[in-house]
Amino acid sequence: MYRIANIYRICADYSNAYYYLNESKIFYSKNISSRSGYIMLMHINREFGNYYYDLKEHDIALETLNYSKLDAIKYFGAKHSTVAHILNDIGNNYAAKKNWDKAYQNYKESLDLFKQLNVDEDESQASLYNNIANYYSYNLDTSKAIENYRKALGISKRQNGADHISTAACYLNLGRSYNGIDKKIADLNTKKALIVYFKHHEKNHPLIADAVDNILHLRWIERLLKVFIVFRFLGIFKFIPLVLYKLIFNIESKIFKRNLIKRLSRLD
Repeated sequence: MYRIANIYRICADYSNAYYYLNESKIFYSKNISSRSGYIMLMHINREFGNYYYDLKEHDIALETLNYSKLDAIKYFGAKHSTVAHILNDIGNNYAAKKNWDKAYQNYKESLDLFKQLNVDEDESQASLYNNIANYYSYNLDTSKAIENYRKALGISKRQNGADHISTAACYLNLGRSYNGIDKKIADLNTKKALIVYFKHHEKNHPLIADAVDNILHLRWIERLLKVFIVFRFLGIFKFIPLVLYKLIFNIESKIFKRNLIKRLSRLD
């Protein structure tokens, strides 16, 4: 039943997700005498932790996930992939609380454990590298952020393929990291993300809007810098109200956005 709950959680149907998680917990609590019953309760607690993460109840999520981690260590030992996955989940909740040091501590512990176990690459490890990159990005360590985003992208492409949603997210994160460093690379990766998103979503989907906004952000910075240099050279900067320039740019951006979406939506 807890697997059904997970499907409902992914679909953001939280009332049904809670119902099936709770029913699963009641059922296995009655059969807790067996080792398999304990293990199922550990998995259910982890799902409850992710459920509360989605609801932004991060303190409850952390409490639940820590119980799940202790159970996992008890039944599998400290060096087990289940423990590594739970550590990643715990890190996500600390990151959501903006406690980035605690988040990184759990991410690093999870990654080190995966390396010790020498397990095959999977999507969760791509997510882990992405999370570590987010930590470096938050701390303005762009080079390490890019390094880890690239690792996440490589794993996602190998495991999921170039046209997977997770791969598109890696492209977009990498594009953002290059903002202000290399416009061409930033633009290229953001457009790669857009092409994938168009294959899976309608053109008004939030993920597409997010990627287009990143391209517009790049154009805004580039244009603003050029105009400032030209106006400064001509000595007329003080006569041009910034609000007027913003108005012109916003009109142009709407046209650019519409044409970009039309162009990319025709790509295979």
